Amino acid sequence: MTSVTTTSILTDVMLKRFADRAPGYDQANRFFEEDFTELKQAGYLTAAVPRELGGGGLTFAQVMHEQRRLASHAHATALGINMHLYWTGVAADLWRTGDKSLSYPDVIHCRPRILNRHGITDGW
Repeated sequence: MTSVTTTSILTDVMLKRFADRAPGYDQANRFFEEDFTELKQAGYLTAAVPRELGGGGLTFAQVMHEQRRLASHAHATALGINMHLYWTGVAADLWRTGDKSLSYPDVIHCRPRILNRHGITDGW
C-alpha cells in the first residue's frame, strides 16, 4: 500500500464545521455555499495546481487523501468539489509531464461556462 505524505489544507476545525452544516444542506437540498467559500479561501480549489503557478502543488494521491477526509465529514460537499478538482487535476498531471496543451489559463477561461452548466453562477 502506498503511503501519502501531505500538508493538509483541511483542518480538523474546518472539517467539523463542514460536518455540522452537512445535514442542513441535505435537508434543504441546497448548494454548500458556506463550505465552498471556506474551501476557496483555504486554497483547496487550487490544491492540484502546481506551486510554480500559484497553487498548492498537491499530487493526485495527496488531493484524493484530502477528498476522502472531506467526504467523511461532508459527502455532498466532497462530491460537488470533485467536479472542479477533476479538471484542475487533469491539467496538473499533463503540466507535470510537460504537456501544456491544457494550460491553466484555458481551464480558468472556460470556468464560467463549466460552472454555469452545473448551476453555479457566482464563480469560484
